[in-house]
Amino acid sequence: MNIQVVLALLTFMLLVVSFLIFMFFYVRLKVHLLGENSVLSLRSGFEYHDQFIGILLGKPENFPIYKSSAEQLAKKYKITFKVSISLFLLCLIQFFLMLNGI
Repeated sequence: MNIQVVLALLTFMLLVVSFLIFMFFYVRLKVHLLGENSVLSLRSGFEYHDQFIGILLGKPENFPIYKSSAEQLAKKYKITFKVSISLFLLCLIQFFLMLNGI
């Protein structure tokens, strides 16, 4: 098997693992900020979705649901998102390089 294919498969596996870890931290942060019932309730699950995106992309302190006790979870949430995006872009680059035969 070609080394490029092996590297692309390994990168894809890392991407899947990092995305699962990102979702794990999303659920943990959601439970910490909204409580246990938020995971089971569809309404409260989507009611604060914009604030979780804001916590991810902006300053967490600017959102009313944010608590200072969730600072470590928010950092892990942001870091795993950045790692997932980076691995996704790396997978795309590897895919296009394989298509071009480079």
